[in-house]
Amino acid sequence: MAMKVDVKRSELQDYLTQQVSAGHFPSADDAVEDAIARAMIERVTLTPEERARIERSQAQIDRGACVNFDDFMARMSKKHGLS
Repeated sequence: MAMKVDVKRSELQDYLTQQVSAGHFPSADDAVEDAIARAMIERVTLTPEERARIERSQAQIDRGACVNFDDFMARMSKKHGLS
């Protein structure tokens, strides 16, 4: 079942347009669906400390302070003679 939603706030319309233009989403509908899905996930009860940990982790990922899993596994396999 499809649902029509009107986005009335111009700054939200602009944001949706920018996200689609930047290639983050194939359409405004997809961007809205993603936002709703994220809102649903956030409704899960988390403690303030858990939320803070998640936000710190996301900030690390956003600034590239993370390790590619495949690269990590390759290094560990080589280090431990598993390759």
